[in-house]
Amino acid sequence: MKPHRTFLLALCLFASAATRAQNELDAIRFSQQGLGVGARALGMGGAYTGVANDYSAIFYNPAGLGQIKRMEFNLGFDFFQFNSDASYLNATQRATNSRTALQSIGFVMPFPTYQGSFVMGFGFQRQANFSAAQNVSAFNPAQSILDGLAANSRPRFDSNGNIYLDDLAAYAWEQFLLNDSAGIYVNPIRGNVLQTSELFEDGGKNQFSVAASVEVAPALFAGGALNVITGNYSYSRTYRESDSQNRYQKFQSLALEESIESEFSGWSLKASLMYALDEHFRLGLAVETPATLNFDELSTQTLSSRFKVAPAPNQPLSFSDKLPSNRFEYRLRTPFVFSGGASLEEPNFTLSAQATFTDWTQLEFRADGESFADLNRVFKTDFQQTIDYALGAELRSVFLPIRLRAGYAYQMSPLKYRDAARTQRTTTDDARKIVSLGAGILLRKTLNIDVAFARTTQSVFGSLYSGSAQVREAVTTNSVVITTSFRF
Repeated sequence: MKPHRTFLLALCLFASAATRAQNELDAIRFSQQGLGVGARALGMGGAYTGVANDYSAIFYNPAGLGQIKRMEFNLGFDFFQFNSDASYLNATQRATNSRTALQSIGFVMPFPTYQGSFVMGFGFQRQANFSAAQNVSAFNPAQSILDGLAANSRPRFDSNGNIYLDDLAAYAWEQFLLNDSAGIYVNPIRGNVLQTSELFEDGGKNQFSVAASVEVAPALFAGGALNVITGNYSYSRTYRESDSQNRYQKFQSLALEESIESEFSGWSLKASLMYALDEHFRLGLAVETPATLNFDELSTQTLSSRFKVAPAPNQPLSFSDKLPSNRFEYRLRTPFVFSGGASLEEPNFTLSAQATFTDWTQLEFRADGESFADLNRVFKTDFQQTIDYALGAELRSVFLPIRLRAGYAYQMSPLKYRDAARTQRTTTDDARKIVSLGAGILLRKTLNIDVAFARTTQSVFGSLYSGSAQVREAVTTNSVVITTSFRF
């Protein structure tokens, strides 16, 4: 499967001539919040809704901007690495991908007021990374990708006996990979093939924000943010089957190359409150409205095959067909996200906790002139409501301007089931678990330099193609974020 994570899912959609990215796992990827913004917040596990007293408040809790008394400039970078150990038919392969990106740049400006506070913030945040990879290689004694092609399509011929090249199975028939028997595709490759798959994903989700906070009553701050969302996503996979044990007289190998290039944009609003019960204890609440993301997607497929001897008289030993490219525009509506957090601050330490509620059944795809009724029904039946939580701590030295941080976050899977047959319920193994460490130094009471390391682990289940054996991935991501902020 294609992940969040990125979940890696086979994209052989046999009803069309080109692969598309609209499936339930893509909806998760484009809707999830990511690890967060800012090295201090990330070092505390993202438990920041009840803290939110620096530029990162623009992402977690805009009302927290009202606590800032001086102008602040923020700049941050993210060094991200994705690791996958994919197990398929008792064989495990490692794959990696990495990305270095600008994570945040922004400015916070308090305005003079007779009483209370009024603060505005402007900036850019990289909300999520889509970099991922998967390698699979194993001998399959019982299956071929052609099984799915033959089972999910039927040949159509014109009056002259020429096949309509309107799906991937028709191209496979043209290359002598499938036979036709009374209007039904028949697969002559009955397993006993070496199957390999190499997949790379890249891109990210960005957010441009304008936020403001007002102290509407003593120690009570109300805030909001307008977020303009942009991003891109790329998917590239090469799937191969070969007769590695010389079981077939003619067939030698086949390859299916798939690619997707997507760009998207949209907007959302976030409203929030921050209340300081006293000088030590704070409460924060935030709600983000659904975003309607507009996608422009280009997808391609190329099918190639090679034979040991000619598959038919006067035919070559190899074939290659690039299917017609498919450009498609569609929309994705994301769910509401509710967050609540609390923090306890003492001279030498800060403790924080946060919970986030998301109703993933609210996801919805739409497109002009095309129905997503079946896929949207999956959101209602196979998705669930989730409650994620995060805990964080910061220790401050009395004698040195040094701060040490640690955090933990637990994010439930939006999916009820691991498999398409709905026989395996998701468990804690399917949750995303994040452990983070961080440190910071304050120089001359104006310059903060913060660094955080976050390690994410998760088990992901998927398939190489429709009907294939299950692929189980142990996914690990490592992220190092460095943030510099200057107050003046």
